[in-house]
This record gives sequence, structure tokens and C-alpha cells, in this order.
Amino acid sequence: MSAELSSQISRDWFDMKNSLTKKSPPLDIFAAEPSIYPKIARFLENYAENGMIEAKNSLFNHLFYEIKELQFRAIQKKEFTALKEQASTLVIATWLQRALLEGLISSPPDVKELRKEEEDEAEIKEIIAEINLFARNNPELLQSGGKINKIIKLVKILQQEQQKTREIISYPKQLVRRKAILANFRTRYRELELNIRQIFADFEAELDKTSKSSSNLPLYQQIDTADLRKNILQQLRQFLALYSSLDFASSRTTGRSAVYKYLLLKKATIATPLWMEPGILKKALEQRGESAEAERQALQLQNETRFSIIEWLNAQIPQAEMDEEE
Repeated sequence: MSAELSSQISRDWFDMKNSLTKKSPPLDIFAAEPSIYPKIARFLENYAENGMIEAKNSLFNHLFYEIKELQFRAIQKKEFTALKEQASTLVIATWLQRALLEGLISSPPDVKELRKEEEDEAEIKEIIAEINLFARNNPELLQSGGKINKIIKLVKILQQEQQKTREIISYPKQLVRRKAILANFRTRYRELELNIRQIFADFEAELDKTSKSSSNLPLYQQIDTADLRKNILQQLRQFLALYSSLDFASSRTTGRSAVYKYLLLKKATIATPLWMEPGILKKALEQRGESAEAERQALQLQNETRFSIIEWLNAQIPQAEMDEEE
């Protein structure tokens, strides 16, 4: 490894370490914008059956397939940009996995620095996320009706009203009526919002009365994840070194092949923490006292983690802006 490459890997890791207590990933390391979040969410959505570990494994193997191929052909700048984006996806997804296990982010996150309408919408999303989580762990409640179904129906109505309003004000001929249309929408939004909050408050009160058990929490909140979090941190460091190496190579007109050879030699070292994750996860589940169910629960935990990360990402995606009143 050249001194220059080593220096870049060290610099990037220093910046990454400074982000480990933050509530959002350090996109500046990748010169990325929040617009990358939908792409990461779509990537994770492709692994609904096999969970977070399989998602990372798949992207890791694809990256090294491409790196191996680069030894034998030239690469255009556009291709390199795509390759780096894939590597950054791997790093950011792993950062989010660790942050979720550390409790730094939730599904969806707290939203503080948005205008009033966005704060209200974020709170509604938080209610929806909690209802969805409870419904997933208690599917029989969806069949029996009750408050959960009422909330889901009201949320659908609210979303339909929102979409309809956005479509109406997008027509140029509605420009002069935009202020009135938005005022009507906000009134309707508040009515639905208050109804949802009231039903949700009643729902929470009922849960308190029946002493909601820990089984309603995601599995990753029910086990000791100390060793798993250490492992994810090791993965993060190795995946970031992979990204840093590709970023370094992309900035060079010569010497790229040496970087590719270095990465191929280091492939096993980079992958080792990822390969260790299933065993660490199984051990954590067995310590919970249910070794016979460890394999099934491992997949459940991976998918709960993946789903929570997708929900976090989707909560960050800016909604189509309503034109503010002048």
C-alpha cells in the first residue's frame, strides 16, 4: 500500500470515528447528498427474505467482482462513480445498522429542525411506525379490527388528501387558488391528525393497562448486542477502507492497477468481520435461552434491522414541497 493511500484511509476513518455518536451518517466523506437515501432503501428492499447480512454479502461480492474485472480493462469516469456509490451504499448501510443497535437512530427518527407542517408529518410517521411494528408482532390484531385498523384507515385517507392537494396545486391554472387550496388542506390535515393522535393515545393507554411485554419490541432490542455492535464497527472500518481505496484510485490516472491488486489481496481481511457476523448473532440469541430457534430468530432479527433502516431512510426523503404562503 502506498503512503498516499494509507494516509487517505486513515483520514477517512478519523472522520468516520467522529460520526459514531451522531444521528445521521457522515455523507460528506462520500461527497454525497441525502438524495442517496432512496437508492439505499431500494437496495435493502431487494432482500426481504434473506435480511441484512445477505444484503451486505451480495453487494460486497459484486464490488469485488467488478474490482477483479478492472484489472483487465479500462474504466470510464461514469463507471467509477457508480462503483464508488455502491461502496458508499455498503458503508452507509453498515453505519445505520450500528447506529440502530446503539440506539442512536430509531424508526423513524426524531425530526427537529423542520418547519411546523413537517414536524407534524414526522410525528404521524412515528405513530405509523410504532403501529406497524406492533402489528407485525401481533398480526392477529389486524384481523380483529379495533384501533390499529382505524389508525391505518385514517392514515390512508390523510395520505390521499395530501397527494390530491399536491396534484391540484401542480397545475398552472390553479396558481391563483393555491393559497385557498393549501388552507383547506391544512384544515383537513389537522382534523385527521387530531383523530389519529386521539386513537393512538387510547391505544397506548390500553397497552399500559395490559402491561405491554418486551416481546412487542424488535428482537434486536431484546438481546445483548454488545459483541454484535463491536463486530459491526469492525465491518464499518473495513468497508470504509474499501471505499477509500476506490476513491483514491478514481483520482489517479496511473497506478490504479496497484490499488486493485492491493484490494484483491486484502479481500479476506476486509470480509472477515462480515463472515463472523452470523456466528456472533447466533451466540447472542442462544444466550437468550432459545438455541433451538436461533436460526429462525437470526433471520427475523436481520429483517427487523433491515426494515427499521429502510423506514429511517424513507423518513429522511424530503416530501414534495408545498409552496409556502407569501
